[in-house]
Amino acid sequence: DMWGFKEEGYDGSVEGPTVLHKAGVNVVLKSDHPVVYAKYLMLEAAKAHHYGLDEAVAVAAVTRNAAVAIGLSHRVGSIQVGYDADLVVWDRHPLTVGASPDAVVVEGVVAFDKGPQGSQAVLTQLAHLPLPDPPVVLRLPPGYNGLFPPTCPGAMSWPVWAVTRAHVHNSPGNKTADISSVESTVVVQNGVVVCLGPDCVIPPHCFVLDLGGGRLVPGLVDAFGMEGQVEIFSESATMDGFASGTPDLLASIHSIDGIRLGDAKVNRQLVAAWRGGVTAAVAHPMGSQLVGGISSSHFTRGNVVDDSTIISKEVGLLVCVGVNCKNGGITNSISGQIAALRTFLGTGRGVAESVREGRLPLILQSHQADDINSVLNLLAELQGTDPVNKIKLVVLGGAEAHFIADKLAAAGAAVVLSPVRSWDSMVWDRRRSEASTAAKTLVEAGVLLGIAVGRQDQGEARNLRWEAGYTVATKQLTLDQALAAITSNLATMFGLGKGVGKIEVGSRASFVGFNGDPLSLMTEVQVVAVGVNVECRPSQR
Repeated sequence: DMWGFKEEGYDGSVEGPTVLHKAGVNVVLKSDHPVVYAKYLMLEAAKAHHYGLDEAVAVAAVTRNAAVAIGLSHRVGSIQVGYDADLVVWDRHPLTVGASPDAVVVEGVVAFDKGPQGSQAVLTQLAHLPLPDPPVVLRLPPGYNGLFPPTCPGAMSWPVWAVTRAHVHNSPGNKTADISSVESTVVVQNGVVVCLGPDCVIPPHCFVLDLGGGRLVPGLVDAFGMEGQVEIFSESATMDGFASGTPDLLASIHSIDGIRLGDAKVNRQLVAAWRGGVTAAVAHPMGSQLVGGISSSHFTRGNVVDDSTIISKEVGLLVCVGVNCKNGGITNSISGQIAALRTFLGTGRGVAESVREGRLPLILQSHQADDINSVLNLLAELQGTDPVNKIKLVVLGGAEAHFIADKLAAAGAAVVLSPVRSWDSMVWDRRRSEASTAAKTLVEAGVLLGIAVGRQDQGEARNLRWEAGYTVATKQLTLDQALAAITSNLATMFGLGKGVGKIEVGSRASFVGFNGDPLSLMTEVQVVAVGVNVECRPSQR
């Protein structure tokens, strides 16, 4: 699922394994570790199955087929009498979100054993994966005149349309507004939600998408991606680029000025995110400078950046503290970063003053607990004796934020956890990340939590829902909490306004529908919409 990072990989297709298998090719999936982390190789097989590869073939692609390819299929890759005792006991079906080994046996020796905390996996958990519910059905209005595309799948622009028979998570995290327990209808007119609930009357001349009891959630928000800023990372002509200069100059940079929208001819990254249910993105200035500039937000559907696609031109000031920011041109030490930040935030005018007064959030890109803690101490110093905590902090990354969860909560800080799954051996400042507990620790401490896929691969945005699903599979968050972490919580911390992160009457339509659990690998996007733009049963080709 890694694609778009260089020109020769740009036209890669998620259906590649399926096409090759049908052509008689022995399909093998590999990790290219550490580019794609080897411990998550089975997840790549799960994605291949999601996109059409047969279940048994998907598992074989990381076991038996690989053994055949290297000439060792007489010893490994299968469980047979006389073969090497190389076995893995999984805590659930290996092609589901959050699957992890309970025990690993290599040549008859137990190399890993979860012990008492394991799941006590049983054979019944290895039954065939459930099939998704029936796909969305499009009902045409009486006297259809042919002005709009009449079939699913397809991209459309309808003046009046509705989604019916949907369990709507209209405001994740808000129990008082929850209507997901009953089947409801959403009616959209001229891109605005005009009715929401079980008693909505569908207008007579209206296109109706029957979700058949599926789930409708607010459009997902990618808070730490690069779609719209980078198309092919290794090709400078396809990206905004990296700025340099003094902190005052960099603080005047607005990421919105470097956003490029468009269709699949020029922006496959955005289209892939959109078809994965991501309708909004928070764009941060690119680079490793101490002061990055002003972050912005935009919808992922549109031809150009204008009033119809911009959500907010200013959502916060990005600063970067830690090992990844040592080459930013100001100082080559973390202590120097804090000193420079003290001067900039403490005495600066304009943007710095807006941060001090709480008019503009401070977005801190950082992972290591001590680095984040140093910034918290600095902000407390700038706050002085003022009892009102004016400075609004959003931590972006936060791999070790769970170590100071209570302090973050006391400061009213929010955290966008990215990545959720551990990449502990790749970079020094994330070696203490805790994939199985970090999200739970932060939420239980009272920290407003967001989830993002991060920037290790700009094509990952379409997988955002599965990153959130990992926290549910590992029993850290409830479904509602995980949905909030990729919708309403992000809208709150970045001030994205009405209609983003929530489905509200009177606001622009921005939602995505699924034929089952929104965070499962076994379900598919059935409809995604922003305003008048609707795509039915989008395909990730």
